[in-house]
Amino acid sequence: MSSNTAAPAASGHRRRHGSLPDSSTSNNLPIEASIELARPPLLSTLAVYCPGAHSSVQPKILFAAEDLLLLRVSVSSRRTPLLENCDYFVYRAGGGGADPARPSLTLIPHPKPDCFRDGNVGVLPRGGDLYTIATLLVTGADQYELLRVAGGPFLSGFKTRRHDCQYHATSMAIAVGGEAGTMGWVDLWGGILFYDLLRQDRDGPALRHIPLPLPSDIVALKDLKGVKLNCPESRPRVFSLIKDGKACLKLANLQSTSERLPYTDIETGWPAFAVHNWAITVWSNTEISGSYEDLTVRASDIKISNEVRLQLQKSGLLHRKPSRDEERDVVEVALQNLVVSEPNVNLNGEEDVVYVMATTKFMDRKGWVLGIDMRSSTLLGVAEFGAEYVSGFSYRPGTISKYTNPSTTPGNYYVTAAN
Repeated sequence: MSSNTAAPAASGHRRRHGSLPDSSTSNNLPIEASIELARPPLLSTLAVYCPGAHSSVQPKILFAAEDLLLLRVSVSSRRTPLLENCDYFVYRAGGGGADPARPSLTLIPHPKPDCFRDGNVGVLPRGGDLYTIATLLVTGADQYELLRVAGGPFLSGFKTRRHDCQYHATSMAIAVGGEAGTMGWVDLWGGILFYDLLRQDRDGPALRHIPLPLPSDIVALKDLKGVKLNCPESRPRVFSLIKDGKACLKLANLQSTSERLPYTDIETGWPAFAVHNWAITVWSNTEISGSYEDLTVRASDIKISNEVRLQLQKSGLLHRKPSRDEERDVVEVALQNLVVSEPNVNLNGEEDVVYVMATTKFMDRKGWVLGIDMRSSTLLGVAEFGAEYVSGFSYRPGTISKYTNPSTTPGNYYVTAAN
């Protein structure tokens, strides 16, 4: 598994016999985890086994950084538990502690009365066994509280005022790192708030802000101009990686040219759409400032080798089944006619590759992952998603495979993908 392999959360329904990283929940239930590796654009899968937790809520990866995964696991015996009844664990692929060669699973303190919510919590690796988990909470107008844990009880949160923006709605967290241990909280409309977790000078400015470029389709949506009901798209995504030895921010966005058709698809049961083209834009920021470089690739301009074209043909992705009763034939579509979503950039800092989810129809339950080289406008490969794709299912990119030793990281026999 290369450094940019995505790893979605998953629940394990069968226990593999052998040595797995294990721990105990806050209510003393045994819990184990394992990871099954795959080469991109296939997905690796994390499985969690917790007998006694009869919850329908699947485990979820909240954050991935280097060899660490922050997991949320429901440990309640109730069928419909609340987030307050979840535990949080750190899965370390490289182990750490007394046996650094083996993976480990560690229960961390619960931030009660708050909880870690999707997008507002991040993990900062600090070398060796050390890491810091931080979440930014809104406590009032322009007032924020930062909660941190570093392998022990939660430290007292401290309040600070941010600058430049009057409102900040966090949609995701990013770990930048560096000597100051910088963490960022992203508002796709308002920009990024950065905080240096390891900075010694607490009297200096705490939170600092840089803007994000607004894609044209988002600007149109915000101004309510030129907006029409077309195929729903995923929101832009911000990533932090190391490029040429320096921290680099990347913003990836997908924009489709499509129209809603006047009928419901008989196969999916959802509205039918005609996609005419789509484009990926990636903005890069190597100075962690307000200045970005952008690169755009349109689907109709993407080059496809004979080998990859054969992969596409065999996959069935380009074969669209009838959408209405009066239609009888399977129609072959072009790459630019696919429904795409969830752009994820390669995190190894060496290649300008973006992975996207692709389906033949809107809300199709079968999906594929496409790998696209942005510099050469080339389709690198296609792979079936590896699980039944449903709206809301997202895969999380990470570099955990760089730190995984297959000989000491147990796999699993059976996994079921989860949100």
